[in-house]
Amino acid sequence: MLSSEQKRMYAESIKNFTYAFRKGRCLLCDGDSIRSHTISKSNYLKLIGEGGSVLQWRQNWWAKESDDLMGLGPVVINEASTFPGFCAEHDGRLFESIDTLQFSARRDQLFLQAFRAHVRELHCKRAQLSMVPEPSFIAMMHGLENPESYTHSDFALLQQEAMKAGLRDTILHHNNLESIRISDDFARMQHCVVTLESESGPFIASAGSFFPEILPDGTILQNFMDLSTPQETLHFSLLPHVTGSYAVMSFLDVESFSPRQLIEAVNNYHRAADLICWMAFAYLENTFLRPSWWNGLGASMKHAIRHAFDHNASLMSPESHTVDSMPPEFITGMRIQNIFWL
Repeated sequence: MLSSEQKRMYAESIKNFTYAFRKGRCLLCDGDSIRSHTISKSNYLKLIGEGGSVLQWRQNWWAKESDDLMGLGPVVINEASTFPGFCAEHDGRLFESIDTLQFSARRDQLFLQAFRAHVRELHCKRAQLSMVPEPSFIAMMHGLENPESYTHSDFALLQQEAMKAGLRDTILHHNNLESIRISDDFARMQHCVVTLESESGPFIASAGSFFPEILPDGTILQNFMDLSTPQETLHFSLLPHVTGSYAVMSFLDVESFSPRQLIEAVNNYHRAADLICWMAFAYLENTFLRPSWWNGLGASMKHAIRHAFDHNASLMSPESHTVDSMPPEFITGMRIQNIFWL
């Protein structure tokens, strides 16, 4: 049984954690921010919404097993995929071409889709690092004696250094994106757009970025153990259309080796459409599903998705689920209609 003081500390910790991720200032003017959609509500989320809601991953604060750390739950479309990144004026003006116009793979649309999702990644990395608890606080939460005597373990210190390195690399990447935004030099970003079709229609939307680590055949692209070397970034989005999704994969001209290698390997994979969808589950928590699609899946498919996401969400997990670990039971019914590069 938790004491009243422990319950208070747990509640305070959850409140502070939630506040850190939900509060922010406009990146461009430092004004009051609104909840910006990283995936357009009108153009994309409504296509997979049912009853005004979609499914999103949610953290279970009271999970006792790693497989229960994250779960899917409904969220209204107005709140889905939002973060406090921009004020109303800048959000509306800067992202008008992806919020009010249909997707046409214009270079400015592709850049802005990557940029807005990137700013969310930057916000989340900063918030996550700001919420690393002190050992004494953790000890008090667990009711341990002499809480002031506890220190971070070597593993915890390594985790913090890795988080700092990830934030450092994201800031370096952001500086390049900002120079493109200011100059409108959109040709500095390269994009691969894959049109995916499905007989069951659109069922997934996703947006974010990650550091490509490995190819489907197991070849290592970047050494994550070398914290001194900045990692290259791949921007990834799944944007629903009436009969499927557009997969948009983008990278900078100065960070092209690993992203290009991964994109080409994925597109040449014998189950490329499934692997593209698998990337969303394996790498991005900013992923949303049509409720009836999820409810209609078999147990083995649900287990594969949950297992991949749970273990990638847990820093303590000894397992890794990446592009080289897609299980045979992961079958989406998607197929590739065409692939083009810009």
